[in-house]
Amino acid sequence: EPNSVGVLDPESGEVTATLGLDDPPGSVASSADAVWVTNPDIGTVTRIDPNEQEIRDSIQVGENPTGIAVGFDAVWVVNSGGQSVSRISPDTNEVVGEAIEVGNGPAGIAAGEGAVWVTNRFDGTISRIIPDTNKVVRDIPVGLEPRGIAIGAGSVWVALAGSNQVVRIDPKTNEVTAPINVGAAPGSLAVSPD
Repeated sequence: EPNSVGVLDPESGEVTATLGLDDPPGSVASSADAVWVTNPDIGTVTRIDPNEQEIRDSIQVGENPTGIAVGFDAVWVVNSGGQSVSRISPDTNEVVGEAIEVGNGPAGIAAGEGAVWVTNRFDGTISRIIPDTNKVVRDIPVGLEPRGIAIGAGSVWVALAGSNQVVRIDPKTNEVTAPINVGAAPGSLAVSPD
């Protein structure tokens, strides 16, 4: 259905239910007890109870929220229109603290390996945010048009749409290693256990 979130059966892949939203959804992330959905057109994040399949709250964040990640007892939202990241407390469903300024054209976000990582498409960088302080401690140059980002296997992985590559960042040194050539203009990626 338009303007909805679908529930998929993990074995068959079939849609078992849909939950209607007031506006077009963007990115989706999940925590232990919630599903979080960005609504870019209206600058909000919708919290959904996955067991009851009901909307629990709508949280105002920044301009054009796109990427979303869960980690460090928070929900992290990229505000592409405002070049910032908002931090939501899952306990109160409210934005905590000031917006965190990041680079130009933020898109993807991931939480893990001791930090929150944000792709800045137009700068060709990754902003590394320390969750204890909500501060960017480093902007790491990675290459042309970074979009998708994922954490796994002890590394941070970034899809570079501008050079048709995936690169690996060592979170201990912030060094970019192992460029891997992939298909044209990769946008998203995910890491599985193996």
